[in-house]
Amino acid sequence: MSFLKKREPDNRGIHQLPRQATPPTLKQLQGMLQEATQQGGRICQVAFGDAPEEYSLAVFRDRNKGDVHWALYRGEGESAMMVWDQPSNDPGFIHQLITAQFPGFDLKPVALRPSEAFQMPHQESTLNQPSPTASNYENQTITGRMRGKPTFEGDLKNIQMPNVLQSIAMSKGTGRLEIENMAESATIFFADGAPIHCISRGLEGESSFVELVGWEEGEFRFFPGAQHEQKSIKRRLDTLLMEGSALDDQFRALKKLGVNDNVYVARKSENISEEEFEKKLAGGTGADLELCKRIYRQINDRTRLIELVRRCNLTKPQWVPILFNLANCNLISFHEQVAQAAANFVAEANIDWSQAEAAERALMRADTQLFSYPAFLFFLKNELMRWERFGRPFSVILLQLSASPSGPQGVAEPLSIPAAREIGARVTKLKRKTDIFAHYETFGFALILVDTDGQSGRAFAARLLQTITTEPLGGGLSAMVVQAKAGVACIPDDCSTLGSLLARARPAP
Repeated sequence: MSFLKKREPDNRGIHQLPRQATPPTLKQLQGMLQEATQQGGRICQVAFGDAPEEYSLAVFRDRNKGDVHWALYRGEGESAMMVWDQPSNDPGFIHQLITAQFPGFDLKPVALRPSEAFQMPHQESTLNQPSPTASNYENQTITGRMRGKPTFEGDLKNIQMPNVLQSIAMSKGTGRLEIENMAESATIFFADGAPIHCISRGLEGESSFVELVGWEEGEFRFFPGAQHEQKSIKRRLDTLLMEGSALDDQFRALKKLGVNDNVYVARKSENISEEEFEKKLAGGTGADLELCKRIYRQINDRTRLIELVRRCNLTKPQWVPILFNLANCNLISFHEQVAQAAANFVAEANIDWSQAEAAERALMRADTQLFSYPAFLFFLKNELMRWERFGRPFSVILLQLSASPSGPQGVAEPLSIPAAREIGARVTKLKRKTDIFAHYETFGFALILVDTDGQSGRAFAARLLQTITTEPLGGGLSAMVVQAKAGVACIPDDCSTLGSLLARARPAP
């Protein structure tokens, strides 16, 4: 197996567990993780399934970085092919992936040899004691398809997000709150009514939580359960709610100024000194001065907002207060069109650019005017070579899109040619000119984000899904609603080969 050979030191052994018919259970995954982390960093592997559907799952700890890696393979021996490679210290998350990968199996508890007492390394003191955390472990993973019924649920159109959070705080609830709308989802974990961990748009912690306060659409469900182990939120709920409300007010004010993803941000004065800049900001909202300077230096009249955010690697709770402050201090303005360039008196070469356009059309499908799947693979190989030569990261977003008539009885079906064209037009308005949108395999779509790390790629994917699904298709397709799923992966943040990149970017079922 190439994955194991690539990372396996000479002195590392493989503990092969007995083959079984069904995928590993959560209890088995906990045991495999314990062995991989305690037994000298050895690889622990279990094979399951029957021919021709034979699989194996391996786990080991990277001795250099300390990361725990899980890898799922299809087939056995030298012919085995990797399905995905996932770094994670959470066996519950891996159990979620396995359950999604093999939904037809009944994952009942199975006893492992040589011992049934599998515990995480930090739980040795409670080895033979009943643990409410362990018994409710599955309720801590992040998914809306879990066992158990919510004790509090509703729609954000009927109850505002701050009221939802305060209701959980007043009831001193312990468990997880899941919020999901057409474009994205988020999960907040609570302990005795206090938020302790938040995950949204691939981001974690207080910044992610603050952005959630302003959500106005989506369904929410609160599932009681054991306290989540990870803690990324330390401030009080009332403080976070105040910050979230201020962020929402500032974002609404920017929208009134015409701010959107495609707006161009321009300086009002090119010759302002640093002293004058600081003097003007002194009358502002008190936003981080150094961050204001760093963002201001990146602004010119040919920079779109989405490019600025990606270039500076900013989250919404970072860029909204900064741009609000700069606009309030009369330092920047927003424009729908790029400013006209100054006249250029240098004589230009006479080039027939129609030849370049003809070459580009040859790489496109004539029906959709999008790059074909073979063209996508060609561009992808070029990005890999650019990363190997210059070390520039790139991300890939794989999209699974379908259209269904609006209403509860609508049945999803692949996008028609006119629908694919309109989706292409929407994506073109949002992406940079250097990014590449193309067909992927038969019915999928893909977007190559050049010079983009994993965090920026995930943030852009959430925004992309919102753009695609918020409004029904136009023209004669106005009765159709687009349903979308997306997966994101980055080289080198997530992996280093194109095969792993595409496997990791495949949307979850």
